[in-house]
Amino acid sequence: MNITLKINGTDRTSKVVWNTVQMSDVLNEKVDTVSFAINKHAGSTYAPAVGDTVEVLDTTTIYKGLILSIKKVTDGHAIVRYEVDCVDNTHYLNRVLVAETFTSTTINDIIDDLVANYAPTFTTTNVNAPVAVETITFNRISVTEALQKLAKLSNYSWYVDYNNDIHFFEKNTEAAPFNISDTSNNYIYDSLEVSEDISQLRNKVFIRGGEAEGDPRTEEFDGDGTKKFFKLSNKFASLPTVTVGGVGKTVGVDFLDDEADFDVLWNFNETYIKFTTAPAAGTNNVDVTGIPLYDILVQVEDPASISTYGVSEFARTDTTISSKQEAYDFAVAELEAYANKISEASFSTYTSGLRSGQVITVNSTQRGVNEDFLIQRVSFSMVSKNVGMYRVELATLKTITLIDFLINQLRQSGEQIRDTENILLQKFAKFAESVSIAEVFTPQALNYAVSFRLGPQAVTGTLRPFIIEGSPLS
Repeated sequence: MNITLKINGTDRTSKVVWNTVQMSDVLNEKVDTVSFAINKHAGSTYAPAVGDTVEVLDTTTIYKGLILSIKKVTDGHAIVRYEVDCVDNTHYLNRVLVAETFTSTTINDIIDDLVANYAPTFTTTNVNAPVAVETITFNRISVTEALQKLAKLSNYSWYVDYNNDIHFFEKNTEAAPFNISDTSNNYIYDSLEVSEDISQLRNKVFIRGGEAEGDPRTEEFDGDGTKKFFKLSNKFASLPTVTVGGVGKTVGVDFLDDEADFDVLWNFNETYIKFTTAPAAGTNNVDVTGIPLYDILVQVEDPASISTYGVSEFARTDTTISSKQEAYDFAVAELEAYANKISEASFSTYTSGLRSGQVITVNSTQRGVNEDFLIQRVSFSMVSKNVGMYRVELATLKTITLIDFLINQLRQSGEQIRDTENILLQKFAKFAESVSIAEVFTPQALNYAVSFRLGPQAVTGTLRPFIIEGSPLS
């Protein structure tokens, strides 16, 4: 693998200090970076400049971007070292701001529109996101931020390849160009490291959420002619109905309504009702009917994991959970991620083409692993003047975050993206206006002899005064 580095289309490989070349592609960091150094000797004429385009190639392009910054340092008396930092072409998507609102459309159509109007040098060949969007607003954010917002709301991933084509795809579905095994011969065999960890093991999960509404329920009390306060067993979601002896009573809210206007006042937090006039004596003659609220609490366990590792309990409280099904989904997500050992892996290779966000299968009988991993980071460095090596870091797909899981569940159930941010766009243009005035004076030709003198001079004979700053006042 021979590495070539071009600047502004010209091969500058021979100018580059080979052991300074570094490249990094990190998941969720949408700009890939390259750094290198060039030594300028006395008498040499070439030097890189900020804004120059940079392309790194082996058999194909493995990086394309531009020089973002240069630091000049001395390396000996006769050498100036140019330390160059580059960003990929995603940088161009940060230069223009989007102020748009989209309604009743799809992510595919939104990205097509963004590219057409804000990034016409990019393409959308690998955009595959037919996700329905009810409404979404981009309030003067960059195209990069707009793509990131769409990805976050839809649980998709995205990046820009080195041909300026946008990839926007369902998370964890883009396969790596190759997988690795004990016999694949596409990586440095001894570099493959696999670690297993059960420090976060959890196989019996308790999820406590907020409060959920139950079915209507009636509580019955005995009146005695003197008792006005009745303690309720349930916290009701809304104003209950109250009857005494089958006769309905008017109900208000305690501390908010005037008790003179109601027969009964209801207290939500303290769960009681208070009569302004004590109900008559009777057996179960006071009925309070309402929709009760109950605390959400679910327990889900993984018998296979418990059998293998023993019980490892975990509890989470999230008051934003508003249904038993949602709490169950949280619990299942925890078990999916942590009921078994978590694996991480890394390896080195001379083969290009791997990008963060791709899914790669590691199948090594010798190491006892056969699992799909998500590429977290791809780093590149030179190991000799002409040979570069990639270091690839992996994480098991089981470590997908809970919020990704739940957003994915919502999307699969047919939910549409609805973003309610408002936008008020006022457009102004700055006009440059200038006025230029010129005056040309052409002396009248004289048909007689005359002599000019600088300064005060009486007009006598052929003598005339020559005045620098205008005519004398009359």
